[in-house]
Amino acid sequence: VLENISRTEFDVFKKNDIDINFDNINKLEVMLTDNEKICIEIRCDLDIPCYKLIKTRVENGKKDDLSVVNISTCSYYKENNEKVMINRKEARNHIFVKVLLPINLLDKLEINGNLENLIITNFTLEKHIEFSGKVSKVNVSNSLGHFELDTNSDCDIYYDGKMEQFDINQYKAISNLYITSNDLYIYNKGKKCNIIYNDYSNNSSSLNKVELNGYKSELTINYK
Repeated sequence: VLENISRTEFDVFKKNDIDINFDNINKLEVMLTDNEKICIEIRCDLDIPCYKLIKTRVENGKKDDLSVVNISTCSYYKENNEKVMINRKEARNHIFVKVLLPINLLDKLEINGNLENLIITNFTLEKHIEFSGKVSKVNVSNSLGHFELDTNSDCDIYYDGKMEQFDINQYKAISNLYITSNDLYIYNKGKKCNIIYNDYSNNSSSLNKVELNGYKSELTINYK
């Protein structure tokens, strides 16, 4: 199976909010760039060309200050004028997406979809980043500001503790938070939720906070 990659760029003309919507992929990595474009790189390790497997488009949202990035998996493609069906469940395990966003033209970021791995790195926003959907593994590193994770999936969260506010909103989920910072205030505001600290020394005076919210969820803190 040969690796194939598709790259697409869209111009951004003014500062606005950006929504990224997708259905089922393996990994999404989101980073900032000095370029005044939205750059989308899609890699697939199946023998189906990316342009046949994935469709990407950027549209204006309902508000004037909103751009919407839609990344969708096709249900079929044509080969020699014959329709070839795509096993989307199988395909999602082999689709990897990287999105580069213009640092000077991005205000607020919302990410919506279902995936295995979400990576947020080298990110700073005036407002905040929000993810909604299903995810198994989240990695947030070298980023500042406010990140909100809304998922009802059991997930492993890897976090270096540099953001001012990290919100974890879950409904009847059991998750792990792996941290490398011993200077965090991790607190519970959920209903019937529980935090297992594992001898972690919570710092209530820290400026960097992690909040668990939701209903009947459990978060285990793992510090190393």
